[in-house]
Amino acid sequence: MRRYWIYAILLLIFITGCAQRSDVVSFDNETGRVPIKLNLAPAIEQGLRISRIIVTIARDDFIESLELTIDGETARGVFNELQPGDYSITVNIYQDDEIVATGTGSASVVAGETTMAMINLEFVEPTGDLDIIVTWGEIPERILFIGNSYTYANGGLGNILEQIVWGQDPFAWVEIDEITGGGMTLANHFNTPSTVTAITEGNYDVVILQEQSQMPYMDQANFFEYATRLDSLIDNSGAETWFFMTWARQFAPEQILDLQSAYETIAVALDADVVPCGTAFDIVNMDHDAPLALNIYNSDQSHPSQEGSYLAGLCFYMRLFRETPLGVGWTFSTTTDEYRDYLQQVAWDTCFGYTP
Repeated sequence: MRRYWIYAILLLIFITGCAQRSDVVSFDNETGRVPIKLNLAPAIEQGLRISRIIVTIARDDFIESLELTIDGETARGVFNELQPGDYSITVNIYQDDEIVATGTGSASVVAGETTMAMINLEFVEPTGDLDIIVTWGEIPERILFIGNSYTYANGGLGNILEQIVWGQDPFAWVEIDEITGGGMTLANHFNTPSTVTAITEGNYDVVILQEQSQMPYMDQANFFEYATRLDSLIDNSGAETWFFMTWARQFAPEQILDLQSAYETIAVALDADVVPCGTAFDIVNMDHDAPLALNIYNSDQSHPSQEGSYLAGLCFYMRLFRETPLGVGWTFSTTTDEYRDYLQQVAWDTCFGYTP
């Protein structure tokens, strides 16, 4: 049996259901659901006829198996009413009645945290990579971006993210709104009544905060104050707070260290999450093997080019929807296949295993 290493995204997020946050977490009578999605396209392209897929999860004396429903190039299923803890995961893939591939992995589920792991699949014959995606919690359907020109550049990250999602699943239900203005800070947004109303009455699942590009390191106290105030509104509305980590200026790459520190510090303090777009930009900036002539900045060396916004959109797709960016079909019409594939790999390398 030949062995192939496969990256698998296991983002297991336990939703406590509590109205208020607490440093002390009780697991009594708290359960979750684990949707599973298996992309079969690479295996099918290699000639493998998949007839059955069994996924088994185990924890202490608990064990449960699920046969996934196969629909074309995708297999799906859901485990319901699971207690948090350490789970082992086993995947058996059948062709007719013969097991042609097996995979094992494990993950430790902690309240409010995201865990990623790799599953090692062994195939009888080479079949290509299979992306196994296991998620704990609900996928957001209503999302609000709050930011400035870094968010609305190139048609807007909300629109870019919608195009990516619908390109992968035309029937996906997602609605993404933006509240933006040139140069706006979080303080500006907090003091804008229409923004406050959108947060409190918009019935969003996730609200994403993007601070003015230099504020996190030039006036960190102001950033923290208004991020906290907005987070309180978001929390009281029943939504989750996420942060859009922006990037260093092209002519001052060292800025990324202060940006990373500021965004990760406030995220930990507020029990929020971060999409590390700035880190992804830094990877491209430092990569001497990046495709020739690729520029993720526009001419002002601050705002993103179309490729820069695409990279940010891929990072949001992986972090919010817990899907692999590798193989995403949609991109800007002017983006070459070489750039597309490279940026998808950077988004994967940045977000896989990332925690604030």
